[in-house]
Formats: sequence, C-alpha cells, structure tokens
Amino acid sequence: MLLEFLSEYGMFFAKVVTFVIAAFLIIGAIASASHRPVADKSGVLHVKKLNEKYEGMEHAIRSMVMDPASLKAHD
Repeated sequence: MLLEFLSEYGMFFAKVVTFVIAAFLIIGAIASASHRPVADKSGVLHVKKLNEKYEGMEHAIRSMVMDPASLKAHD
C-alpha cells in the first residue's frame, strides 16, 4: 500500500514538474519576444536613378543587333 502511494505521488509530482517547466518556457519565450528591439518604423528610403544605366545598355544592345542605318533612324 505504501509502495502504491509513493508510485501515485511520484507520477503526480512528475506531472506537476512537467507543467511548471512548460509554463516557465512559455513565459520565458513571451518575455524574450517583448524585450527584442523593435525595428525603426521611420526608416529611410534610398532611391537610385537607373535610367542612364539601362539606356546605355539598350543603346549597346541595339548597336550590336541593328544595322547602322536602322540605328541612326531609331535615334
């Protein structure tokens, strides 16, 4: 009878310890997420003008593909 009681108590204790550890892990995860630095919402947007680069590429490709008369007419 004492052995059965100790067995039941041991199982109960194991369940309680498991629950407490799980609760601490969840609370720790929430606390960790709340202390994480928040990204600056007023970020900076950098705009780069790409027109000249791509127009130069277009001209280089057209000069390779088109004959000089068609190229002169296109420009």
